[in-house]
Amino acid sequence: MGRMGLGAYMDKKVETYSKGMKTRLSLVRSLLHDPALLFLDEPTNGLDPTLSRTVCSLISEERDRGKTIFLTTHDMSTAAALCDRVGFLTDGNLALVDTPADLALRFGKREVHLEYRSDGRRTVSFPMPGLAANDEFLRLLRSGRVETMHSAEAGLGDIFRKVTGRNLA
Repeated sequence: MGRMGLGAYMDKKVETYSKGMKTRLSLVRSLLHDPALLFLDEPTNGLDPTLSRTVCSLISEERDRGKTIFLTTHDMSTAAALCDRVGFLTDGNLALVDTPADLALRFGKREVHLEYRSDGRRTVSFPMPGLAANDEFLRLLRSGRVETMHSAEAGLGDIFRKVTGRNLA
């Protein structure tokens, strides 16, 4: 209860708890008997970023202790951070199952995007094959004007939309 920020509320009736407090209490209750299998539905829903990180940390620890955790969520960043494998359900059908990393590579582009300063900010993309020998890429890196650099892996939300043809609700 203390770790979930509920220690000071142990003497209060649950009906007085906020939605976020009830979400955290549900997680605490699910762990009381140290089950080997957990089913968690939207465990970070309604939580502020700090408490969401605390909940994710606890879930990761339980996973690392060998527990099997089924997590249902619309929050793809939480799914990417916590899940060894993800599956996309639509209309009761399992459309796809794989690791977040393999999905990101399979559905992403093998590109690097650079944002750099040049009369404002500009963005340019380079293909990954041959990147180490790409003169323009190397020139920009050496220029000291590069602000950001990102590879173009696809996010789980984008992959969900591509595979199912639907937006996340």
